[in-house]
Amino acid sequence: MMKISLKKMLVTILATALVMATPVGVMARGTSQPAKVNLAVNRTYKQYDVTGDKKADIFYTRKSMTSNVNNHLKVYVNKKLALNCNIRDDQGGRYETVLCTMNSGTFLSIRFESNMNDKQMMHKLYQYKNGKFVSVFNVQSKLFITNSSISNTSVKSVSDNKIVLKTYVVLTNGPWRKNYTYTYSSGKFKRV
Repeated sequence: MMKISLKKMLVTILATALVMATPVGVMARGTSQPAKVNLAVNRTYKQYDVTGDKKADIFYTRKSMTSNVNNHLKVYVNKKLALNCNIRDDQGGRYETVLCTMNSGTFLSIRFESNMNDKQMMHKLYQYKNGKFVSVFNVQSKLFITNSSISNTSVKSVSDNKIVLKTYVVLTNGPWRKNYTYTYSSGKFKRV
């Protein structure tokens, strides 16, 4: 029989008690999540605060296509449906989700790009409020990206209280690129 010293036993009991007493889902003091995190669709994440309450959440998305035209994206937070997106496109396509953490709030960027000429059909920023993600900024319409052109927007960078949105549009005389910087305060995004 193996002898265990009283000191080793106490250390083991203390370590176990410490681990068991640590609340699950609370981000460690002094740590912060990256300002911009690309979140893969159809994957579960447990290390990020998506609700803005400084606690890690269980976040996952599920993409499906019905009737060969409806592209659904269901977004779940802590095992509850928080958003249901639906884009009609018979060519199929892909959703891109990006978590954007600024000093003034946490936002989820969701965009949909068709398989037909890679044209973007939707790009919005959402914020978690009262158990649901609500649209707070329609990037697609604000930056005049139309469904009829080969064009797209994306989150280029996020820092402190700024988000930089990158645009790309193919014109008859060649591609056009431009960055737009926005800040968020008093519940609105404002261009800098």
